[in-house]
Amino acid sequence: MCIRDSSQTDQIKTVFVSNKNKYMLAVTSEGYFVLFELFYEQEEEDDDYVFEDAHSDDVDAVAVTRDSKYMITGSRDRSIKIWDFQTKKLLYTIENAHKETVTSLTFTSDDKYILSASRDRSVKQWTFAKLIQKIDSNQSKGTKQDL
Repeated sequence: MCIRDSSQTDQIKTVFVSNKNKYMLAVTSEGYFVLFELFYEQEEEDDDYVFEDAHSDDVDAVAVTRDSKYMITGSRDRSIKIWDFQTKKLLYTIENAHKETVTSLTFTSDDKYILSASRDRSVKQWTFAKLIQKIDSNQSKGTKQDL
């Protein structure tokens, strides 16, 4: 069964399905994220949401919290980005999270930590609660800041 046949020419690199099977997020080779609502009758195909120019290079990793409130993305640009999954807004960028491409991201089962892996052969643990506190204290969405 084909869920969606994209008219975009970008290669779809990975997909993620949200915890309650409501959304599918497809990540393309050009760094776009396309959000699809699953398992409903869609009248028009224009209802999908595209996160354009989210990273300066290909996106290789994506994860969403269990409550589908936050999304994280990792890229060949070595950054990790935190998004509000509901509003689709960029909340925070960890520049130079690794020395090379971020290849994998996951939340722990309690969403307290983010684990990231890279081509630089490292795995890092990030305390997600601290990142959220920084976001809340900064009160400025999309702020780029090294940790």
